[in-house]
Amino acid sequence: MHLCIVCIGFAFIGCDFTPYEDYYNQAIDAQRKGDFKEALYYINKSIKQNPNITDSYFLRAECFIEFDDWETALLDYQKIVKLDPQNTMALYALATSNGRIEKYEKAISYFNEAYNSLGAIETGTKIGASLYLANDFNHYNGKDQMFKVEIQFTRGQTYLMNHQYDSAIADFTQLIALEHFEKFSHYNLGNAYLGKKDSINACSHFIESAKLGYDKAKEKLKDHCI
Repeated sequence: MHLCIVCIGFAFIGCDFTPYEDYYNQAIDAQRKGDFKEALYYINKSIKQNPNITDSYFLRAECFIEFDDWETALLDYQKIVKLDPQNTMALYALATSNGRIEKYEKAISYFNEAYNSLGAIETGTKIGASLYLANDFNHYNGKDQMFKVEIQFTRGQTYLMNHQYDSAIADFTQLIALEHFEKFSHYNLGNAYLGKKDSINACSHFIESAKLGYDKAKEKLKDHCI
């Protein structure tokens, strides 16, 4: 009898019964302190305890990005989509991350998936250009939703970087019609028309962007329109 008890005791040596939430919270605390190495240590433990929590992969991907490891971050975003194929934030993150490593065709494909996913929502309220903080999703209540116009804005920028000027023009023209990101959309339209060697339309949009207070548009006017 005593021998069986001893055997059972040995069987549990090395087992970790800490709830995944405890490790997750420690990872969050480390991330807030800016200690991303420690955050990775705890989030890895959290994922080991429960590999089915999408927030854990979001957090770990954010840590990898802090180390400029976009390829590994992509793997975590892919794991989220495997767990939740309609997770708009993960699809969007896959798009922006591929864009950062200049895989523009993949990025555009993921932007399209994000735009058409269940979590892509309409907005009737004008919103600012928060997308310059590409992976900052804190203005949302959850990581499964975001505004369609934000996806469209960043997709338009990616079209522009990939020299798909007509597609960029379509996105930014629609955003202006919807009254979202107007000064930035006019500026990007100016750049798209420059790419098409259409200086008349380019300058027209730089003027509109400058009127709305965008200093970069004023610089473009000096360089290309005066």
